[in-house]
Amino acid sequence: MVETGMTPGNPDAFLDDLRAEVAAFRQFVDLLRSEQAVLAQMDVEPLLELARRKSQAVVTLTQLAERRRRFLSSRGLDPMREAPGSWTPYLDAERSQVAARHWRELLDLAQTARRLNDANGAMVQTKMRYNREALAVLQVARGQLDLYGPDGRTAAAHFGRPLAKI
Repeated sequence: MVETGMTPGNPDAFLDDLRAEVAAFRQFVDLLRSEQAVLAQMDVEPLLELARRKSQAVVTLTQLAERRRRFLSSRGLDPMREAPGSWTPYLDAERSQVAARHWRELLDLAQTARRLNDANGAMVQTKMRYNREALAVLQVARGQLDLYGPDGRTAAAHFGRPLAKI
């Protein structure tokens, strides 16, 4: 979790938060890559832990983004539209360069995260479709094979009514 004590007027805290946001996005991208590696294997057990960690990462990213929005809003800037160039009047030249560098990296990481997440989602959909198809094949085959009844004996599967009842 991220602390929420940043002073809206403190440029150093703003830069610290940008650094933290970049680091958090790097971790998120690493989690997505780990998820992709697990999805490529047959053992999906690690996905539960990865999902928990991804949820925590999203909370952290959301908190950091909110802090960035508050800082920019406190300067009268639209946090959804403004770019680092508009931050220059509020940051000295050195801080402005640092902020621009972090911002570019943040945007790159966000694009990477989106691509990975889309690819992982496609892998999940493919696995789900495969499982549905495999289940459908098994259900059809069930009707054509001898099955074990509740008493443990094999019993041929039946469709419809027995001939004697027609």
